[in-house]
Amino acid sequence: MPSGPATARRPALKLAASVAAVFLLVLLTTSPMLPMVWDEGNTLNRAVAISDGHWPYTTVGEGHPPLSGLLVLAGWTVGEGWLPPLVAARLGPIALFSLAAGVMAYRLSRNWSLAAGLGGAAALMLLPRVFAHAHFATLDGPLTACRILAWATFLPAIRDNRQTQTLCLTGRCPWASVICWGVALGLCFAAKATGWLAPLPFLAYGLIDRRWAVWRALLIGGVVAIGVFHAVNPPLWSEPIRGLGTFFQLNLGRADQPGLNITTWFLGRMHNIEHPLPWYNTLVWVAVTVPPVLLGFAVIGLVTIWRERRTHLGGLLLALNFALLLIVRALPGVPPHDGVRLFLPSFAFLAGCSGIGVHATLGWVARRWGPSTAVRRRALA
Repeated sequence: MPSGPATARRPALKLAASVAAVFLLVLLTTSPMLPMVWDEGNTLNRAVAISDGHWPYTTVGEGHPPLSGLLVLAGWTVGEGWLPPLVAARLGPIALFSLAAGVMAYRLSRNWSLAAGLGGAAALMLLPRVFAHAHFATLDGPLTACRILAWATFLPAIRDNRQTQTLCLTGRCPWASVICWGVALGLCFAAKATGWLAPLPFLAYGLIDRRWAVWRALLIGGVVAIGVFHAVNPPLWSEPIRGLGTFFQLNLGRADQPGLNITTWFLGRMHNIEHPLPWYNTLVWVAVTVPPVLLGFAVIGLVTIWRERRTHLGGLLLALNFALLLIVRALPGVPPHDGVRLFLPSFAFLAGCSGIGVHATLGWVARRWGPSTAVRRRALA
């Protein structure tokens, strides 16, 4: 898979570490300024239940999986005594999101340029709703972080020697990368029910880039992901198949649970599951919530990805991840409440597209006004 204009590993790692550290510092510093949101109270109560030996996840209630509660417990364990209680509860989700921001900067740098990595990280922080949810001890920030990690770890997982057509028996399979992608995908499953949609962009990619290495990663990584999901879900240990069926029944049967069929207001009308949002609702939310400069860079990035689609398939994978929840949220029967929140991960990939837009813009400026252009003009004068 051609990588295009790339950054060497060491500078990319330095940028990634800097981005992760800045995100961690900024999010922890600003966290006390943000009050508790409703979903946080629910998440914290469930985390307390875990510490008391209960497991109110996956097969009860609305079927939320447990990653958010596990992150809250980890944050409490590390932050207790030196952070305010609410900030300590948020420490786990904040740390995971900071790691994901650094990993996104690294992958954009390695596959495009340092400008792409820095631009993507800056866009991630400057998107208002993404920045807010990166603080909260809820489900959507961790899901967004895990989706970023799955995208970033898939690209090294599909490296191959093109003569290798075996199930990695020759030792040429990047085992560590494939397993890392499988773990990241499994954490998507464990973050929220919509995390189970995360494989779709990678499957679509496999239909385009039909190398054995891609399908090898999908098969092995998929098995690892399901194993990770079951490993963090004790309610499934005794009944893995039946428990998984209950999980999907709870999450796909929201219309049968009146308390979860939440009505929302959109462009002058009320909507719920029986009266779905219009198909263009996600486009409207993107247009009205993304700062115009970032939206402009994202459009440039998407145009660049389209132009490079045959030589730089990593960009295509980024665009597919961006489009996934935009399309799903446009389907009838999908819960319409809370506006942007239910497709928050798409905005993270929009930030990545903005980073590529910054890279493409600086490249155009360099070609148009760079020293070589000035030399050619003098020669023609």
